[in-house]
Amino acid sequence: MTYPAPPPTPAPMVQVAMDKQLKSSPELDLGQVNELASKMSPGDESARTLTVERAIAPPEPSPVPMTRPPLTIPPLTPSSGMFPVPDEEGDEPAFKPLSEDNLEVNGQTLQGPLELETPIEVTADYQEFDERRQIFTAVGNVVMRYRDSVLDADRLEVNLLTRMARGQGNVALALPGQVLRGEEFRYNFVQQTGEIRQARGEVTSERRLGSATEAEIGLIETPGSTLLPVAVDARGLTDAPQSNRIRDQQPLRVSPGGSIELGVGGGQGLPGTQGAGTINNFRFEAGEVTFTAQGWEAEDVSITNDPFSPPELEIRADRARLRSIDPLRDELRLERPRLVFDDNFSIGIPRRRFIFDRREQQEPFLQIGYDGRDRGGLFVQRRFNLVDTPVFSLSVTPQYFVEQGIRDGNFVKLDNFGTVVQARGRFSPTTILTADVDVLNLDFAEFDSEEDLRASARLSQLVGDHTLTGEYGFRDRLFNGSLGFQTVYSSFGAVLSSPQYTLGSTGISLNYQVGVNRIESDTDDLSLLEPIRENNRASLTRYQGSAVLRRGFTLWQGEALPPTAEEGLRYTPVPVVPFVQAYVAARGIAGFYSNGDSETSLQGTVGMQAQFGNFSRNVLDYTSLNIEYSETLGSGESPFLFDRIADPRVLRLGLVQQIYGPFRAGVQTSINLDSGENFSTNFTLEYSRRTYGVTIFVNPQQEIGGLSLRISDFDWNGNTRSFSNPERCAVRGGLRCTR
Repeated sequence: MTYPAPPPTPAPMVQVAMDKQLKSSPELDLGQVNELASKMSPGDESARTLTVERAIAPPEPSPVPMTRPPLTIPPLTPSSGMFPVPDEEGDEPAFKPLSEDNLEVNGQTLQGPLELETPIEVTADYQEFDERRQIFTAVGNVVMRYRDSVLDADRLEVNLLTRMARGQGNVALALPGQVLRGEEFRYNFVQQTGEIRQARGEVTSERRLGSATEAEIGLIETPGSTLLPVAVDARGLTDAPQSNRIRDQQPLRVSPGGSIELGVGGGQGLPGTQGAGTINNFRFEAGEVTFTAQGWEAEDVSITNDPFSPPELEIRADRARLRSIDPLRDELRLERPRLVFDDNFSIGIPRRRFIFDRREQQEPFLQIGYDGRDRGGLFVQRRFNLVDTPVFSLSVTPQYFVEQGIRDGNFVKLDNFGTVVQARGRFSPTTILTADVDVLNLDFAEFDSEEDLRASARLSQLVGDHTLTGEYGFRDRLFNGSLGFQTVYSSFGAVLSSPQYTLGSTGISLNYQVGVNRIESDTDDLSLLEPIRENNRASLTRYQGSAVLRRGFTLWQGEALPPTAEEGLRYTPVPVVPFVQAYVAARGIAGFYSNGDSETSLQGTVGMQAQFGNFSRNVLDYTSLNIEYSETLGSGESPFLFDRIADPRVLRLGLVQQIYGPFRAGVQTSINLDSGENFSTNFTLEYSRRTYGVTIFVNPQQEIGGLSLRISDFDWNGNTRSFSNPERCAVRGGLRCTR
């Protein structure tokens, strides 16, 4: 049944056609109904279905005869109540005109005759329309569509005067980015507001990205530093936890929606300490929900990112309110929230406000990290967003150096406190400004900028498919293998970096960059130093270019288990695919300095990585390992220590082994084969579940460590069950639940 909307002009006409009761019928237009009606016997007055079409003029004559002539009805005059009933037959309901002070459509105030820009479409097994009261009733497999909302139920009553719909029995309302379900609905389909009892639903924030502007999304990301050459990044070369690297390099995998990767650690130069990612999908249950087009408010609410029931991870709260800030951000506020694991263990959450942000990483309430160089060891920090808009953000992160305070015996001493200030400005989709300041001592009476301050600012502009970045840095700290951490006291320059290209059908990828910097850093070249000096710094201009070629080869590949809660997704958000893979990479670097020195090098890398098992059984069901060798041939020598070739021949080894159930332990080490020095080793201990994971890591050589938290995101289709009702689901592109 279709209810098209008239323009706001002359009085509407109503055309009525009668037919036999429709059983599970698709939507019919007026011509189809008339054709069926023409086949009825004149005396057949059994159950009937009415199709109503509103128009601004009498309908065009139908080529198929109707069983009764169209009815012409004068403009309707509304009455009071949601579903008004006249006092006596023939009486017209009373009309109370709307005043300017009462323009809100709330279901209790009647409006004039319905005039909509888009039609209301209804399909059902049985429908009837009360043309006098403007109420239609639909029963059985009911689906109502209006604008971008779809409502389905076992029974539906709609009052066209009050704009209110009342659904009963297995009711579901699909709105942009969310699906709401319950046993009983009251819904204003014009305002998209209403109430649900015994409610549950899903919020899929990623769907709302289509309404985001280019300025909100942005098209580029700023590089980490203009001082470093383009990274080799050939599989196992990073210092991220090996289980993450192996997972990301699986040759074939069933992917969930993503994840939040929260790196909680200390020390500049630690890759991935800030983390990245989003949660775009979650589902909820509540006793009662009041919703609008911008969000909803609920009581006795449970929220989870797990599409399976019962969920592994939940947030429960006495009350919750979700509202849309903009197309990229949703705000969730909770009263008395608790984090519940496996429906039996819970802890209170001090944080009451959460932002689901598709632009950048999410932060936990409290971070714990270790930095033995700048912060004296163990420290804690908490981030506060002072300004947070799609165009500009400003945050302050106070820090307390716990281990240093214990050592000093004075917990309130100001030099045991620090802070990090971060600013991000997005002037256009192709222009981004970032600035970071680290203050390592809040005792300003003893503050020394040479020891207690680090800062940088970067402006990036998209130029074609390349990114041009200008940067100023003060006391950047960079790790250079067996030479350890080196400080660049000041640098000012620019770098032009390419995207990743694939060379034809060869499978070889290419990246390159060129740059120029004015640099002040430590040197051991005495010709650049004064005989009498306070430090060993030199200031030179450096011109550098670098390029990387990479290629991987899959030697063997096994099969993943089905993506169900009991098999492939028992301990991991991605079904594990056993494989053996080899890779090769080559990197060339050429650097020229204003004093006439130069350093050129060609590095070759070859390696192999593999994983075995499916990480589904409790013991001996997961092992990953990698071995990698790189050798560098070069000529000349950089006058600086931070970018000099320090380790010509390097062997890297890694192993991650399942201990029992969700626990895995790993080690990743790098060895200089010329000196035999082990210059970097990461130790990890991981607790991995489908919906979340915790990894503790430490690197003794770099004196860094911390805690990494993963919260997984999933895409799913279909109707998920109640949290307390077990179900079987499978991920195939999206996740579909079966019963």
